[in-house]
Amino acid sequence: HGESMRYFDMQNCEGFPITNTVSPFFLHFLQPICEFQQYTLDRGLYVTHIIMFTFLLLLGFWLIKDPNHLLLYLGLLVPITYWDAFIMHFYNTQVYFQIMCLYLVVYLALTRFEDNKLFQVFAGACLSFMVLYKMNQVLLGIPLLFILKRSKYMVMTSATIVIGYVLLVLSTPYMVELYKNYFHMLRLYSQYVLHGWEPLAGDPCPTPPFIEGENINWLLQTMKEKRVNVTHENVNFFNLYWDFFKQTKGIGRDNLFKLSAFVQLIIWSISAIIHYKKGLEIFQLILLGITAYMISDFFGPVHRGSYYLAQWIIAIVILLLNIRKINWWSLVLIGVGYLILCLPSRWYLITISTAEIFLMIGFLSVIWSRKKERLTNHSLAL
Repeated sequence: HGESMRYFDMQNCEGFPITNTVSPFFLHFLQPICEFQQYTLDRGLYVTHIIMFTFLLLLGFWLIKDPNHLLLYLGLLVPITYWDAFIMHFYNTQVYFQIMCLYLVVYLALTRFEDNKLFQVFAGACLSFMVLYKMNQVLLGIPLLFILKRSKYMVMTSATIVIGYVLLVLSTPYMVELYKNYFHMLRLYSQYVLHGWEPLAGDPCPTPPFIEGENINWLLQTMKEKRVNVTHENVNFFNLYWDFFKQTKGIGRDNLFKLSAFVQLIIWSISAIIHYKKGLEIFQLILLGITAYMISDFFGPVHRGSYYLAQWIIAIVILLLNIRKINWWSLVLIGVGYLILCLPSRWYLITISTAEIFLMIGFLSVIWSRKKERLTNHSLAL
């Protein structure tokens, strides 16, 4: 139709007009690079994966003083690069892992830079970016309210930025319409995921032979012949429901939201009670934010490709930094999930969803329990 091929999407031509759930904020954030060719963007995102994972490795050298602890940290972190979830995240040029790495800034602000107001403000800005990128990541900020005296600068900064952005949106008619369209798209997409729909009728638009100088037919053929040997799975509660009951009916978007809200109420109620009775440590509060967020996604009405699980890497990093404070049964639960994800695809006897369930239960047990006796003869990470 005379438009640039830069925004061509084959799925649109197949009658499915909704192919992503990216927030307008993040689309605006990407605007300066949106005209780069896909080849350049893909390579840039590959580099961000390498930079962030290298940062996680260097974090261990910085925070861990005991050689045995450091060896354990590196020995368990490096195999994560063999996770199908991480490989798919890498090859699909996703950004969930990189953005979740920003939450480590919050962790460092509460542990290593507690008295540095400037770093606290920076951490608050990182948190606000995460919330505006994906709305349910507001759950990552709730644990900071448990320790408001220590996190007040972060909370004030992130709240100021988020509220300021909301006021900017409400005062700009174009932005209001953009977000109306975004929320309408989310409703349609969840309807498509949960109930399906008939492809929309329209003029056929066959795939052009070349896009941005790339031979599309050759690329599609090469993808078939040289497939990446990984397992892909949509890791959602509703998928497990369908598999267990052998049906695709009886669950809808409203029911999922109600169930998710109920689960979140239980998680935060128990956590609040434990915190105000015994006191949760900083690493437990950080893990609480990550776990609550991942569970909310698990119960969401939008497909979660297995690459979503790459976000658990940050929780595992926090766990490894504080591993001497963890009960053995929690480590067993998390270890089972970790090992399942490390297995090659052809060895899978159970689903990736099973691995995530072990991770969710394991991290909740870390948050809600505490090792009574701790080793004091060795230097801990924090």
